[in-house]
Amino acid sequence: MFVMFDLALLAGAILSSAGYLEARAGEIACQPLTALTAIQVNVAMLPAAVMLLSLLFLVRYDLTRNRLMALSASRRDDLA
Repeated sequence: MFVMFDLALLAGAILSSAGYLEARAGEIACQPLTALTAIQVNVAMLPAAVMLLSLLFLVRYDLTRNRLMALSASRRDDLA
């Protein structure tokens, strides 16, 4: 949960630093090119970076068939 909150803050900081203009109700804000680039970064690059970061953890995740059987046996023992 904290990670998602931090990512939201990061996305907001990226938009804010790029000059994103907040539109009020009924208004249309013409965004500068830097803000449009920041939106693209938030929509494409930021999620891609998080996915690549998660792959680092996934590669190191050891879940072979033997390990899965051992974990399930240990869980059954704990529940019994």
